[in-house]
Amino acid sequence: MKTTLGIEFEPFFPQISHRAKIGCAKYDLSTGEGVAMEQWYLNMGEVPGTPLSQIVGIYSNVKPEDRECLKTSLSRLVHGETDHDQREAQVKDGEGWKWIRLDIMEAGLEKSSPILLLMNYDISELKAMEERMLKAEKSERLKSSFLANISHEIRMPLNAIVGFSSLLGDEEDGELRQEYINLIQTNNELLLGIVNDVLDLAKLESGTMTFDFMEFDLRQLIVETVASFQIKVPRGVALTYPASLDSFLLRSDRIRLKQVLGNFITNAIKYTSIGSIILSYQAMENEVLLSVTDTGEGMSEEIKLHVFDRFYKGRNQKQGIGLGLSICQNIIERLGGCIGVSSEQGKGSCFWCTLPIFPPKDTY
Repeated sequence: MKTTLGIEFEPFFPQISHRAKIGCAKYDLSTGEGVAMEQWYLNMGEVPGTPLSQIVGIYSNVKPEDRECLKTSLSRLVHGETDHDQREAQVKDGEGWKWIRLDIMEAGLEKSSPILLLMNYDISELKAMEERMLKAEKSERLKSSFLANISHEIRMPLNAIVGFSSLLGDEEDGELRQEYINLIQTNNELLLGIVNDVLDLAKLESGTMTFDFMEFDLRQLIVETVASFQIKVPRGVALTYPASLDSFLLRSDRIRLKQVLGNFITNAIKYTSIGSIILSYQAMENEVLLSVTDTGEGMSEEIKLHVFDRFYKGRNQKQGIGLGLSICQNIIERLGGCIGVSSEQGKGSCFWCTLPIFPPKDTY
């Protein structure tokens, strides 16, 4: 017998169900018949009034990988392995997917006529909130890692600059003085590189990095880039570009592209002690492929997986804070292209990027 309170609230159940996005259905396993609230159908991505026998155990609107889990859940109840099961699944929602939590349980009636109580909840907002929390936690971890990394990396060149500057004032030997000056200049460049990386990261994070698209000769850019790095190349290593390269007009951000190629070359110099570093490009139908290929150390599969991650310094902990390649990835993607690396341990590496010959207008 219904209580007075239950009678009072019954007219509001559909409205409560709709607002809370909670649906409920009762299903007779022996006959395949049952009844369901409208919200239950909507949560399942089904048309209200569809026979439950066409939904339960079929789950046509559920993502294929989740569909099997729901079928397993139903099977466990049917075979008496449990009297209750709960799963989460993605259900088709227009062009995308929504998250649903499903509870299935015995209704407590006679075993000769097994009745199931099916409940579902739209938890899309909860999932979105969880994702935002995970991103916030990851951001906080990255911030802490960044502060720890940056303080350590800045202190090293600063200490070197201060130390060798002090020695320089007292040193009379000309050769030693020049050696100290060279070390100070090297650490100045390292410190400047760290500061520039931090500033670029801040601009990318805040969305304030600007891009200036213009038409320029790609061959000329390559010639300039190779020339500017010749002084940094160690003995025994040749930094070159193919003599057969033709002029090629590209519309992109010349300065940012030179920054990316410079980063590729800098990394190649770090890990190449003998052999060659070749900067080249290949024009294709709708895009151009640029590459820096070296005969250096190469890298393992594990390092290749993470080489574009922020603060990753997997190869022998060389100088730098592990931001350069991550920044390059962001820049190339903002220019409408892709970036990647092919490498084999002990056989060198090839860092490459592609850029559209005619970039879409929404990129500039």
